[in-house]
Amino acid sequence: IDAGTGNQELERQQAIYDFFDKKGITTFEFVILTHAHVDHISALTTVYGTETFSLFDKYQVKELILKDYPDISDIPQTSAGELAEHNGRRRNAYNDAVARARASGAQVGFKDSLTLGDFKVSVVNNYPLSTAEKSARDFNLNYDSLGVLVEKDGYNMFLAGDIESFDFEQTVNDLRNLGVTKLDAFKLNHHGYSVNVNDPQTFRMMTDFNGDVPAIVGITNSTARLLSDPAPVSTRKLAMLESTMTNGLYWYGDGIINFNFSNLSEDGLAVSQVGNTLMSS
Repeated sequence: IDAGTGNQELERQQAIYDFFDKKGITTFEFVILTHAHVDHISALTTVYGTETFSLFDKYQVKELILKDYPDISDIPQTSAGELAEHNGRRRNAYNDAVARARASGAQVGFKDSLTLGDFKVSVVNNYPLSTAEKSARDFNLNYDSLGVLVEKDGYNMFLAGDIESFDFEQTVNDLRNLGVTKLDAFKLNHHGYSVNVNDPQTFRMMTDFNGDVPAIVGITNSTARLLSDPAPVSTRKLAMLESTMTNGLYWYGDGIINFNFSNLSEDGLAVSQVGNTLMSS
């Protein structure tokens, strides 16, 4: 679910492939992209000098699940820079992923429900851009982000992509319509960094499903930016995250967070971390 940006860092890209190889993975039943921002899509294919590394070349991918790339030509508030980026690097990364997937024999398109063994995967927030989103000060591809719910044996994890506050209410409704009354694990939208501390609705997706669940987990790989940024707004954001997600796990740096769905207990999901620097837990 999602692929980060290559950032021209060969060692980091190779570490991802090494992780897959150690797990014995040769085939992906599906790859889901929540939206086409480069930090969610670009590492599917990265170029280092004269070499190209692509997930579709190294592994078999049976399906690529994603939305159509949005046309924003009718959104007058879009700045020239945003429009150039939208029709340039982002569109190129999207088109490259689609072309490589199809060339490898993968099916390409959108699905709202998938299964993987005992896991059920539901894709939510698949709606056209709203009037409010089109009327925003400047368009952002986050307004087009999907969310992904993973369920197994009565437990779940929600990966919120870069869903913004425009879509929180309909995302909550989508989850409720899927029968969700609590979240056992929640990967924060927009990396946990761009939380709008001035908008209480920002936290609705967290608080609506929090309750007394002990295994709620908030993840952000941008916490280091919060702590290194002296601006008061960053301090407030981190404080609000920690007070809202009291059982949250806040971390930064390279490494892996493991969610164990195979050894469930009364406490919910077993969560462990490998190679990460824990900030608070």
